[in-house]
Amino acid sequence: RADPVLAAAYAAAFPADPDPLTWEHTALALAAAIRTIPDPPRPPLTPLAQQGQQLFAEIGCMGCHHGPTLSSEAYVATGVGARPVRVPSLIGLAQTAPYFHDGSAASLTDVVRFYADGGRGAPHATRAIQPILLSAEEVEALVAFLSSL
Repeated sequence: RADPVLAAAYAAAFPADPDPLTWEHTALALAAAIRTIPDPPRPPLTPLAQQGQQLFAEIGCMGCHHGPTLSSEAYVATGVGARPVRVPSLIGLAQTAPYFHDGSAASLTDVVRFYADGGRGAPHATRAIQPILLSAEEVEALVAFLSSL
């Protein structure tokens, strides 16, 4: 409140508020500033990761993993445990092993094979998780794509 430049900036940003210099307005201003920070440049996808990206869409992964975070935020029964779990974001996935809520998948290859096997026939898995015949090359392509996120 002692800084006249800061007080003027808050008054300009929040003209309808008689006391604009509040913690709530500070949080709003900080959030607005953070949203202006550009994402770091990402290297282009390798040809193998591009194949994986195409396959990811073709086999229906985007039914649960879509939008900017590649997550529907829905709760689904994956067959890993008895209860539904929230569909996680896939951003930064390669850095978060082990996988699944119980850590039962040590690698992304294990995750892809689990879903390709249709959740290994778990009786309480959602119907969207069905067996998919994937070659070793397709598994590798999907892992390359997931690792690029």
